[in-house]
Amino acid sequence: MNKKYLVTLTLSLLFIWPLAAIDTSKIETGFLFSTSDISLDLEGYEGGLGIKWLYENMALRTSAHLLLDYSTDNDPGISEQGWGLGTTFEWHFKEGRVSPYTGFGLCYDHSSEKIQTDSTNWTEDIMDKVTFGPILGGELTVLDNVSLFAEYQLAMIFEWPTKKTTTDNNTKTTKEDEGWLLDLGLGNQGMLGIVIYF
Repeated sequence: MNKKYLVTLTLSLLFIWPLAAIDTSKIETGFLFSTSDISLDLEGYEGGLGIKWLYENMALRTSAHLLLDYSTDNDPGISEQGWGLGTTFEWHFKEGRVSPYTGFGLCYDHSSEKIQTDSTNWTEDIMDKVTFGPILGGELTVLDNVSLFAEYQLAMIFEWPTKKTTTDNNTKTTKEDEGWLLDLGLGNQGMLGIVIYF
């Protein structure tokens, strides 16, 4: 198994295994809708649809998201697409209508970016990325079974460039890349979302 997939799976299991030791009858479950588009020009670490499990002052959520970004008005045209899977552990400081929390988030993304100058000349990069780090946020209960949340993650990012394809007058060249990149910058890894409990 590829090392990056093994690391992602292992870290994900560290979030999930404590659930086996708790009273499942006390768990609240909700659907999660989230977006990371709260800053300018910077990607978020998680967005899309997911599930949240709430147990007393702790919560675990998982989500899947899809990235589709087509900037065809630019010269050259730039398009990006991809998908990702994420999981986050929350520890709430107190219960109530407004509940601040901290925790830890982990997300895996697979994406491709295509830069096209014309129909016969373009470059496409395929990337794998793991984002992880501590989070700080707050959840606001607006109805008995509906809440809103906002959070920020101090994210660290591991990236693996896997393939680069270039065309020059319809002549295609593909290069398999090796190596990885660690980004410790304080990027705006923010997210807004809504949870509907049932």
